[in-house]
Amino acid sequence: MKDPASPRLKFEVLCHGIFPSDAALATLPINRGGKVVVRDYPTTSGLILRLPGDLYANARLRPDHPEHLPLDHDGVRFVLRSHAGAIPVDVLPPPQYALESRRLRSGKSIRMVAMTHADRVRLTPLHGCAYHCQFCNYPPLAYRQNTVEELAEALDIALADRILPHPHVLISGGTPRAEEREYTFLNQVYASLPSRFPTLKWDLMLAPRALHPGRHTRRTYGNFVQRLRAWGFDALSVNLELNDPAARQRHIPEKDAIGRENYLLFMELAVEHFGPGKVRSVLLLGLEPEEDTLQAVDALARRGVLVELSPFTADPGIFLARYPEPTVEGMESVRERAIELTERLGVPMQPFCVPCSHNIV
Repeated sequence: MKDPASPRLKFEVLCHGIFPSDAALATLPINRGGKVVVRDYPTTSGLILRLPGDLYANARLRPDHPEHLPLDHDGVRFVLRSHAGAIPVDVLPPPQYALESRRLRSGKSIRMVAMTHADRVRLTPLHGCAYHCQFCNYPPLAYRQNTVEELAEALDIALADRILPHPHVLISGGTPRAEEREYTFLNQVYASLPSRFPTLKWDLMLAPRALHPGRHTRRTYGNFVQRLRAWGFDALSVNLELNDPAARQRHIPEKDAIGRENYLLFMELAVEHFGPGKVRSVLLLGLEPEEDTLQAVDALARRGVLVELSPFTADPGIFLARYPEPTVEGMESVRERAIELTERLGVPMQPFCVPCSHNIV
């Protein structure tokens, strides 16, 4: 019998999903439509499970997958039924405010502004996106701004909802149009929110950019990164995602236009200001050959960047909805080789935040 605390179980949950029994569904909170999950990003639209070994996994509800893992409740606890038997797990359901789709004072649904995953509150200044990444469900959404006041109100609501101890905040969402007014809006968000909530840790996810649009140089990148640090951000997430030139051009055309070298330059400068391990970058598994991914692992680790490997998810709301997902065996292979490589370079793939690692391997 395999060790239930091994990463293999997490990979199976990520790849195959779960199917809750009636007993499990009766125990979970639901929305008015009887659903136990809410629509979100492809990699976060599920129930978060805490597995043995303090491993977290985003578990999609996949009743039609031939290898899904049944999620049950035995009257005392949740159990995941797998080849290793009945494995006790903790289930972290979506926040109540999201299940109820609470309204902000402006009348806007809070789900357009905030979402909680384990101990992290994600804030979304831009709903929709100027980019057209083929594995993301944001491009079809209407492009609109969420004001600083809406973001602050949503954060207050999220912090009062069910959430793990020691919460932190990720500012993410769509990438702005390359227009001065869009950059000015985001700069105001970045400059004001961390100072409003100074006791929280703040992480920012973004593509390489400067204070103003259209300026991709070492000096403008360095000045902007320095500004972000001064505004109160503790860490940055700059996702290279793909390394193979053909895959980048096909799947992430706007990011490819920025250039792989500019991504690496931005992260190199970010590490100088934030420190090693404080800048992370996601690489997607399943959309390019393993060797290309490992070349990116090497390039990132050599610059002091924390590498995160995340499996491609064929969400029904994306352009690549019918594209094959990576296998458990494929994920195991690249992870083992990436661990060896990053440890040798002195930047081991330790989770930036353990609960936040629910969609990385």
